[in-house]
Amino acid sequence: MHDYPSEISEVRFVVTDDGLELMYREWPGPDRGRPPLMLVHGFLVDYREWEDVATRLSERHRVLALDLPGYGKTPIPVGGASPDLALFVRAVSGAIRALCPGAVDLAGHSMGGGIAIAVAAHHPELVRRLVPVDALSFPFRMPFKGRLPLIPGFGRLLFKRLYGRRLFLDYFKNDVVHDPRRLNLARIDHYYRMFDRPERRDWAFRTLPLTADPSEIAALAPRVKAPTLILWGEHDRLIPRHVAESLHAAIAGSRLEWIPDSGHAPVEEQPEETARRIADFLE
Repeated sequence: MHDYPSEISEVRFVVTDDGLELMYREWPGPDRGRPPLMLVHGFLVDYREWEDVATRLSERHRVLALDLPGYGKTPIPVGGASPDLALFVRAVSGAIRALCPGAVDLAGHSMGGGIAIAVAAHHPELVRRLVPVDALSFPFRMPFKGRLPLIPGFGRLLFKRLYGRRLFLDYFKNDVVHDPRRLNLARIDHYYRMFDRPERRDWAFRTLPLTADPSEIAALAPRVKAPTLILWGEHDRLIPRHVAESLHAAIAGSRLEWIPDSGHAPVEEQPEETARRIADFLE
């Protein structure tokens, strides 16, 4: 993964109409009358996974990148909320309404891609164009390591007590990226620090059912009417190619493009190519 010098950007908080407090980072971009671009991150990370792409796209667009509830610097909602698809759709759609005058272009990676698909299906008036990247969307057989945290009893202990810094790094090194030399170790360390608090580990553990069974997202995909560009790392070892092809078939008129020399996270592993594809699609 690449470091790329950030342009001027601002970190702020917003409260949605229904009371969710969200952290977001904004790259103001040029004032050219284009819709804003909103970016949604995946599981175990935060807005920073989009930072290298956002910096490049901010040359043409106002860019907003969210921290989802319970991730990054966004607090866990009070009142017994669950980290399920409904909550995350509320958060993203609420942020769009609070921060943008109209519809946005919406991109999401991995779990964030699935959330973006659900927002576009439930709230078509809020999404002009959609870009799911290696999106959680259709069911697939998880690798053995991915199934371990789902084992009753043992899974909770593993995830909340035994999942240390080394295993966290190994996950990104062996499962997320195609070329481990591209890992941004400082960024991975930041993700781990955000994760390594008892209440955040519990929140992430409670998010696992969504990542293990995306059938709800699959059912929503055919309802998406926005023009859609599906981007997928050519060497994704986490979410297999047949998921990309199923998503492409489900969203009428969508385009599917493969990002070469990339694993599951082209937004971090190939940010320049990812940004170029998104920019071309949004023009």
